[in-house]
Amino acid sequence: MCVNVWRAEKVLIEGVAERSLHCGQHTMEHRKRVFFAIVVAVLVIFGLYQFNMLTPAGSFLSNDLPAAVSFKTTVKSKAMTLTDLQGLLEDDPVLLDYTRGLLIEPAERDTPYALSQPNLQDYSRMNMSLIIYSLLKHRKNGFFVDCGAFDGEDASVSLALEKDFNWNGLMVDAGPKQIQRLLLKGRKSWVAPTCMSTSNKSMMVSVDPWNGFCMSDTLSRRSRSWRVKCRAP
Repeated sequence: MCVNVWRAEKVLIEGVAERSLHCGQHTMEHRKRVFFAIVVAVLVIFGLYQFNMLTPAGSFLSNDLPAAVSFKTTVKSKAMTLTDLQGLLEDDPVLLDYTRGLLIEPAERDTPYALSQPNLQDYSRMNMSLIIYSLLKHRKNGFFVDCGAFDGEDASVSLALEKDFNWNGLMVDAGPKQIQRLLLKGRKSWVAPTCMSTSNKSMMVSVDPWNGFCMSDTLSRRSRSWRVKCRAP
């Protein structure tokens, strides 16, 4: 799920690279810290941008989501379909009005988590959650945007931050099956069952029913897939 943060990322990379050359630091540990600093910086920039875009506006749902997570919204008393929203600009009033009802509210803070492995210290791969937490100087009560949240537990970068350090934020995933499982986990963050558009207009993509990956129309014809609306970044 791609977002238009490439320009910001390029500036960050060039700036970090220039400082690294001046300092003359070429150790493996330095390279690791630079890499994770870039990841965190891009995450923060994207998170702040998306937070502004998604409050109160949200994203899109597939027409074929399971009944437990399906929504129906009307605009000016007229039922809207995904086709009606194709190609609308990110600030279109109709698009914003439609998306306001699509964000799924977090579970209450006192709701117990329903995790398959409740005692893990870090659910992410390569301890990414704890590395981010350390780089941000053990900040508590932070805000994240988790793109590709999957089921909210398996390989989740945001779960440990939320569960152990009182962070909250927005979890984004386009897979209907993944969203259905995610909503059973008791997560304390907002959920957007959607993918991210690569332009400033809404667009339609096909979603792999097994892993939630976005596919081209050619690939989608080879297997069952869901049509999902993507909001502009």
